Amino acid sequence: MRALAHFPGLEASPWHDWRQFRWLADLQDQRRTIAGELRECIGAGAWGSAWEGNDCYRFDEHGWSQIPLASYGRLHPEAHALFPRTLELLRGAPIGPREVSIVRQAGRRGLPRHSDQRNYMLTAHVVLQGTGCVLHCDGEARLWHEGAEPTVIDTTFWHATANESAEPVYVLLVDF
Repeated sequence: MRALAHFPGLEASPWHDWRQFRWLADLQDQRRTIAGELRECIGAGAWGSAWEGNDCYRFDEHGWSQIPLASYGRLHPEAHALFPRTLELLRGAPIGPREVSIVRQAGRRGLPRHSDQRNYMLTAHVVLQGTGCVLHCDGEARLWHEGAEPTVIDTTFWHATANESAEPVYVLLVDF
């Protein structure tokens, strides 16, 4: 398999240590604030119309949906109404070449094994709510649950999710 693009100097490793990214440590420290905004959004029923499917690889068929906060380096103004504190916290993050979203992996669903074929960025995940979902990347698995350490992967490597819980798992996803 060949990548669609590449970033010279980016280490080819499926997993990266999240602690090397100061901005990610700050987001992890503030995850309860972000999760609080998510709960407010869900409680107000605002989330129903905000969630979008992701037709890339037909992810919506596998229970993966998202509320986009930024795309291609630009914040979505409409996201400010739902996640103002989260967007303020993201000002220190290197918002990159693709997405920043609140993603929801539906209960008892999962994304099939796939590669994004883009070795010019990494993807960070901060779990906001839920438990029982596993992120698989290049043969290694890590459990996503509230309070778990963030994960950073190179999505060029094969990866997948599996939510074995009946409840959805919500994650802040930052491509950088």
